[in-house]
Amino acid sequence: MNLKEFKMLVDAAIPRSPSPEINNKNFSPPPPIRACFTEQESDQARSDIGHIIDDLGLRYMCEQDTPDPYLGVAEIIIQELRERGTSTEATSNWALAIELAAIHSTTAIRLPSKQAWTSNTRVNYLSTAICELRKLGYNIELPKDGGVSISDLEIQKLAQDIDRKAASLGNALAASASGAMEQMYSPFTGRFHIGRSGQTVEVNAKPSRPFAYLYQLGLRYSAQHPTAPFPSATYIQLVDLATWATALLDISVGTFELMFARSSDMVRIMKKSIMYDSVFLLAQAKPSHAREYLEWMMSHKMLSGLRDKRGRTSAQILSTATTLLRLCENAIQHDFTLVPVQNIAYATNLDFQPAEDILHEVFTHTKGANQTLTFPPDDKAIDAAFRPLLIINGFFAMQPAPMAARATVNAALQWCRENWAKSNFDEKILGPLFEDFVRQKLNQHGVSVIGPEL
Repeated sequence: MNLKEFKMLVDAAIPRSPSPEINNKNFSPPPPIRACFTEQESDQARSDIGHIIDDLGLRYMCEQDTPDPYLGVAEIIIQELRERGTSTEATSNWALAIELAAIHSTTAIRLPSKQAWTSNTRVNYLSTAICELRKLGYNIELPKDGGVSISDLEIQKLAQDIDRKAASLGNALAASASGAMEQMYSPFTGRFHIGRSGQTVEVNAKPSRPFAYLYQLGLRYSAQHPTAPFPSATYIQLVDLATWATALLDISVGTFELMFARSSDMVRIMKKSIMYDSVFLLAQAKPSHAREYLEWMMSHKMLSGLRDKRGRTSAQILSTATTLLRLCENAIQHDFTLVPVQNIAYATNLDFQPAEDILHEVFTHTKGANQTLTFPPDDKAIDAAFRPLLIINGFFAMQPAPMAARATVNAALQWCRENWAKSNFDEKILGPLFEDFVRQKLNQHGVSVIGPEL
């Protein structure tokens, strides 16, 4: 059932005169709407009606289309379908259900349309995105059968405009995005708390700013100098454009949608989840936690005796990593921090050039991070979490502390993985060591763990 079909059935049902009993205000028997739906189809029917209600809201908010009498009919059906249908027929009878709901809706008391929609988070997100993108000249359509339609050509235009603005900001973009996340930093967790609240009911909700995506996109251009004539204005425009474009993708997955998803829906839901990770999440760790974990891991005999073809030892790699992590602990959390090679040379007892080589070859994105990231975002294009350092203006620049801490651990363990003489490093070494680390941390808090230790 889509919006167009639903409207046609409601239009056919509304002209019919209700029985004299219905006109009696004291008479309000619940219509047997559930009896019009089979048990097998009622979950999907409820989902369809939910989408229809959202579609009515979008058309009201974006194009001032009146939702009456369709909204009243839809609300009664969705209320009745809180329990599954009881029909014994082969298929559900939508026409009869709508006719019954149309009769009952004439006596129902509802909130004014504007008041009802302002508390619907999804409708507010999408309607804001549609209206704002239309103001910017993008063609966003609301088809008669429901949903939102944006052509491949318009998506390509969005991608090009976002990429063009991002490239013109160069290395200022990642710094600006991380600066905007400053107020979201928690000293207790050592992380930026970004993302959406997940609320489905929120008055006048506006799309969340995808600063994580803008930060990751900025890393792609971290080696470039800004060329935008008015960088501040360009940055504001880019934040708005990315916000509206991201909201338009409708990446939220409702609990009901997930609970009653059909097998054909799972790929779409997985894509939404992956896109959500790309836009709103960052791989982070508290620097002190990362240092404790890495020191514990690399102190074990299986990792402490490794050596690469250049003669560099795991002790030198660990010393470099712990030096970076201590810099993270003392850095301003949202800033990029320059890493002096002399600090690494001192920590590893190496000359300047070998110390620089360790930084460059083990801990640095030598060709830049996230080089294939664009819009729509794809988590496979994000590799910033695997190495903490970038080359910016010829210097080693460390990402903001929460992201750099996680990436430092990943880079050091990747060196161990590459220099492990045998196969199955993750299965035989990394996994068991991690489990033992978690077991010991739980034991420290008085939680007994059953299972073999290393």
